[in-house]
Amino acid sequence: MLEDKNKSLSDENKILDKSQTDSFFQYLKSQSANKQCADCERHSPVWASTSFGIFLCSDCAAKHRALGVNISKIKSTLLDKWTVGELRRLWVSGNNLANELGDGCDIRMKYTNAEDYKSKIDKLVQESLKKQPGCGFINKENKKPTVVVNKVKKVPVPKFRDCEIQERDCEIPQKVEIKEEKTSVKPNAFVIKKKSTPTVTKNGSTLYTVGDVSSTRLGFGSAPNKE
Repeated sequence: MLEDKNKSLSDENKILDKSQTDSFFQYLKSQSANKQCADCERHSPVWASTSFGIFLCSDCAAKHRALGVNISKIKSTLLDKWTVGELRRLWVSGNNLANELGDGCDIRMKYTNAEDYKSKIDKLVQESLKKQPGCGFINKENKKPTVVVNKVKKVPVPKFRDCEIQERDCEIPQKVEIKEEKTSVKPNAFVIKKKSTPTVTKNGSTLYTVGDVSSTRLGFGSAPNKE
């Protein structure tokens, strides 16, 4: 029994490879609550308090660091090395439980009076150790879901000339120039024949007789024949 307990503690103090920690943090930060700072709700926090198991932004992490490691121990999720035990505290807590700390603006008062919260996290850690000792919880969460990719048939894109389009869909309005044939109608010609009595004829019919008449009649000195 004692040997198992010592082994369990040894596993908790084991420093993990950076590839393992990066993968695990990627999983933790994919949860909606961990996408924001636990104190100010700023997006994409890159710091964490191992004491409270919460994620923090740079500004809030600096405030926690000012409290001292005896109250809140701060580590970078990008640069620092992490032990199994430290990751376990973040796993059982995270920002999901941070609302139990209250919404106080005074960081010092908020976290110096949070011993009950720390005790709750300690209890959750012990329960996790019994269920999943060692790196079991890390390996479980790091398993990537199997993605089944269906085979996609490659179909060439048909060219325009290969498409079978109905005639009604292909009707393209065109500008059509319509030429109107204008039939020129020749005006009726007046033929003046020189006879004994000058006359004006139209199509063989004598219409006017040219004579010496007043210029006020018909405009050119001709008189119509009365038939």
